[in-house]
Amino acid sequence: MTLTDEMLTWIRGISGALPDGLDRPSGAARKPAGPTLSSKARTLTDKDFPTDAKHRKRADEQAQRKGRERANARPEAKGEGPPPDPAEEMIAEALGDPQKRLIALAQWKVPLYSEQFANDTPEIQFLSDLESGTNKAQEYFEYINKACERAEKFGDLAALEHVRDAAAGLKKITSKLSGGLGKAAKVVEKAKQVGRWIVAVNRFADASQAMNPNNRKSVARWVESMQGLWDATAPFAEWLQNRAATAAIVGGSEAGAALSATMAIVGAQLFIGIKLLDAGVKAESAYFDRLEQNMAEIDRQSGQGQVEPEAEPMPPFPGEWTSREEAAQNANAHGKDWEDSELKIKIRAAERSKRQAHEEKVYEATKLFDAQEFPKVYIRHRPALRAKILAAMRKARKKTVVIKELHADARGTESRWWDCLTPDGSAPTPADTGDDSLTGGPFFDPQAGIYVYPVKAKVSADEAATELAEFARVRPPCPFLKTIHETALKAYLAKNIPD
Repeated sequence: MTLTDEMLTWIRGISGALPDGLDRPSGAARKPAGPTLSSKARTLTDKDFPTDAKHRKRADEQAQRKGRERANARPEAKGEGPPPDPAEEMIAEALGDPQKRLIALAQWKVPLYSEQFANDTPEIQFLSDLESGTNKAQEYFEYINKACERAEKFGDLAALEHVRDAAAGLKKITSKLSGGLGKAAKVVEKAKQVGRWIVAVNRFADASQAMNPNNRKSVARWVESMQGLWDATAPFAEWLQNRAATAAIVGGSEAGAALSATMAIVGAQLFIGIKLLDAGVKAESAYFDRLEQNMAEIDRQSGQGQVEPEAEPMPPFPGEWTSREEAAQNANAHGKDWEDSELKIKIRAAERSKRQAHEEKVYEATKLFDAQEFPKVYIRHRPALRAKILAAMRKARKKTVVIKELHADARGTESRWWDCLTPDGSAPTPADTGDDSLTGGPFFDPQAGIYVYPVKAKVSADEAATELAEFARVRPPCPFLKTIHETALKAYLAKNIPD
């Protein structure tokens, strides 16, 4: 297509719209493609970017206005801002003074961890280790039993490798108990069953660490040690359940009495646990027979293309046991931090519970207020609300005109609130004159620039309820009604739910 002179003239007005050679008159000399030594670089101005300049100017004005607002902002006075947290104030007051701290710890029933070990005797320390160690040993026994079940069910010899982990935990327990047994003379005199059980557990732990799942003799020694553990556990568990026997060791002390009470439970649990463990691999020949039979079946199914059963995951390892001596050392090193942490947790939890209870009361009271009280308040304030909405419509006339140009709904936001009010059916209906103009008819309000249809000056309770339902649906919400509601609700809550 050939460009006419008129078209070229118009296109030349657009900078860079034509390639070099087209934006020059016919027959004119071709300009160099780039700048020459004699040419000077031209500085670009806002005229080169009329649209960008307009936006930049507006952005500059906004930035300057915000800067002036920040510069003139009043510094926050004392007492302004969010209210202080009562829980944090209590914590700061308690931890800021040593005497108040002790009072707060007692008030909130926080144990003084370092003092829990102050009156320990060798007997109490030993019985405490015996109690916690026996409990932890029970967890190790259960873990070993699970490993045996897994190996037998799925033919997974590697599962028995987990036995060594539990055995290491058992060794730590027996080592500590053996050392404590020598210091607790009363235990040696009154409970020979304890010593025999410790020796049996230690042998079982050694055999467990040395056990090779692929070696029948190794497994035989392991099962033999389990038999010795079973033989020693029955009298030991029986002794644990004898409160008089354990109480005699600690000489009637309060701490010892508490230990003797828990020992009976530990003994019963231990007896059951060892019985389950013993039943799992009681005879090494039967154990290997079942294991080899299951592995052969798995191999057969694999050869036929059948999917072998999915192995269940091992349960979590019970974790490491902590002796009373280690607990005392930890308490001396970290006891104050633990106490302060527990105090904070208790104070914050109590304050949170108090706040939640208060919020629940406010919620229920607000529901009651909205259902029973606010309709009455609304009827009393409705004349003023009606006048404010009408004034807002008249004030927003200029804005309504703009909305009319941009949207189909020319009545604007304020008129939506007016439409929530009950129409006045008794108002005279204008005769149909055929005047379709936007400013004709008796209901046209020249101040508002729109038709403002009559609404009732007074309403019944049912009509008020209907209006409130309409106001609840309208968006944006009516700020005048919101203010009436918030003011009345605040007074109602202050009266019925004091802080």
